[in-house]
Amino acid sequence: MARSEDAGLTWTRIDDALPPNYANFKNCPSLYRITDPQGKERLWVFAARTLTDKENPKLIEGRHEGFMPRIVSEDDGRTWRELPPIGGRIAKDDPFRCIMTFSSIVRLKDGSSLGLFHRGSGLGEEGTLQVLQSITRDGGFTWSEPVVVCDGTKLDGKHPCEPYVFRSPDGDELCCLMRENKRSGTSLVMFSRDEGKTWSQAVDAPWGLTGDRHHGITLPDGRLVIVFRNASPNAKDKGFIAWVGTYEDIKQGKPGQYRVSLLKTFKDGFYPGIHLLPDNTIVATTYANYRKEDIGCSIVSVRFKINETDTLSHR
Repeated sequence: MARSEDAGLTWTRIDDALPPNYANFKNCPSLYRITDPQGKERLWVFAARTLTDKENPKLIEGRHEGFMPRIVSEDDGRTWRELPPIGGRIAKDDPFRCIMTFSSIVRLKDGSSLGLFHRGSGLGEEGTLQVLQSITRDGGFTWSEPVVVCDGTKLDGKHPCEPYVFRSPDGDELCCLMRENKRSGTSLVMFSRDEGKTWSQAVDAPWGLTGDRHHGITLPDGRLVIVFRNASPNAKDKGFIAWVGTYEDIKQGKPGQYRVSLLKTFKDGFYPGIHLLPDNTIVATTYANYRKEDIGCSIVSVRFKINETDTLSHR
């Protein structure tokens, strides 16, 4: 883990501040700021599961094991402590069994928070994929029993995963974009008008949003910037993409305004985060093999302003 005090220009590693068992967290840890109903903010890191004994974990006496391990900070990331995993033992019947932990979390109107994640029909990624949701009403400490909100068995063989949930500009609807892991077409999208109690049947998303691990921001003018790993059918560029468009474009299946190629990769990359700074700089951060000589991945930020890409789009 690293921390930046200057909006991402420079970073300092803070691994020594983390609980020892964090070294045994497996598969795409995700960082969220969750506000409880009383307004208290905390930073949380969740992961899919802990390493099993067969995976040679770091030996820690009495270490926590299970699905959805987590650490929490109550001082904006300066100090951290580990809590027991949300789930139980690593077994197929555990309710929080997952391939990846929460891919996104959104605050609901009643002050609770809704998290979405996905799992396979087996312990690994085999079989049909399902998207599930769980709610925390105390700021991340306890979570409700997960329920399936998008089931691949009901989608003509499509495999929904890596859900990104966000609120519509008018505040009255939740939208969820999902990766489609069979690569049978575009990504998927579904909507909720009742704070996640029910969801519409997932349908094909606009072609331009076809990709993996979406995350986005809303610009001051109401447009959306959504970043993801490109997986558009027949696209030559499989790199790091920013899609610019409106919420109505997504609702109506329209292509949006334009797409920007932010970064290429020579092997692997692009499960991004994105932030909008007070001066309207957009910072999109991801992992990537961005140089041919790279053996492992680096963490890379791309910084731009929307007026720059607007200008380029009109040339």
